[in-house]
Amino acid sequence: YYQVVIAAGNDRSDTGLAQVANKGGYDLLSGTGTSKNGITVAAVEEVESYIDPSSVVMSSFSNFGPTDDGRIKPDISAKGVSVSSCTSIGNSTYGLLSGTSMATPAITGMILLLQKHYNNITSNYMKAATVRGLICHTAKEAGLSNGPDYEFGWGLANTEGAAQLISAKGVSAVLDENNLVNGQVFTSNISISSTQKITATICWTDPTGAGNIVGDED
Repeated sequence: YYQVVIAAGNDRSDTGLAQVANKGGYDLLSGTGTSKNGITVAAVEEVESYIDPSSVVMSSFSNFGPTDDGRIKPDISAKGVSVSSCTSIGNSTYGLLSGTSMATPAITGMILLLQKHYNNITSNYMKAATVRGLICHTAKEAGLSNGPDYEFGWGLANTEGAAQLISAKGVSAVLDENNLVNGQVFTSNISISSTQKITATICWTDPTGAGNIVGDED
């Protein structure tokens, strides 16, 4: 149930880095930003009114993926440019700050709100994998091509859309949690009364892997 949220980093404007000069800012993610079970957040400019994917403008600094094994990272985008936040000048001072560390708290707060909404309806809380799937499934398209990419992830976070999907659970939407073992087959039957678009997202939590053990020689 514990979902880690990670800032993508702010190195894409550093032209002294080889990834920026030679790879256009791609392949900049490192450490926990590449973790399979975490949500890595990119920073975009404020979207006052979403019309289409071009409404979402990438910041100049947010790190691009992918991971070394080709997985989509970052996972999601949120406002991280000129965000009103507290400052260290005093106990009651505020200022405008930019960075993926400004975008990440928006996703953290989004998760808390969605968990509370889910609990109000079901008396339970979503597992972390469900949270990740829900956020990616309801994201608003961003970027030059349809679908997830290595810049915006699955797109602009959409808290309203995610909450509406939770409300529609069991009525016009399927939001299931299952435990599957290797080789197990899972089937879900969906009935519709008219021609319509159906979108499905599958998300899971990977078990802890066995690390490589290097022994010391005497």
